[in-house]
Amino acid sequence: MRYGIIAKLFFALFAICMLVVINMQQGVRVSFEYRFIYYIKRSNTQRISLLGNVLAEQYALQVS
Repeated sequence: MRYGIIAKLFFALFAICMLVVINMQQGVRVSFEYRFIYYIKRSNTQRISLLGNVLAEQYALQVS
């Protein structure tokens, strides 16, 4: 079956749009994963430092 020029243009533009959408989705996913992991690490670091300070104060109170 032969397709007309309009159908060929439609399929070409549709394929290009799908490639753009797929690439954008991959970029957003990778960026989100990287930033989310960074956020979790930063959050854990802050929590550990706060916990360390509290534990040091409690230890100082118990020792003296």
